[in-house]
Amino acid sequence: MRKRRSKKEKIFTVPIQFYVTPKQKEKLDRAAEKADITLSECLRRMIDKLKIVELPPMDFPKLIVELRKIGTNLNQIARALNAKNYFIPDELTAAIDGLNETENKIYEAFTPGKGA
Repeated sequence: MRKRRSKKEKIFTVPIQFYVTPKQKEKLDRAAEKADITLSECLRRMIDKLKIVELPPMDFPKLIVELRKIGTNLNQIARALNAKNYFIPDELTAAIDGLNETENKIYEAFTPGKGA
């Protein structure tokens, strides 16, 4: 039985052949391999000006979960201090902001999106 294509799935029907230098071919192959995509998909992403990102490390999801746990703990500490009308040190607020920023940067580094 043949798999049906979704309406969003693109059908590629126009072949293109062009020449590159051996160094350019190596670069293309390396970029496709690091992103774990085909050479064709790599070139399509380049044409669409999409960011080609390397595969994240195997423990990437664990890293994000751990960062979120730390952030949650820091927020709970800040909430407890605030509830008892204690002064929340600027260092704690800066640590929470820094942690959130770090999490976002790590996530963006391994998430395909606009920009090359």
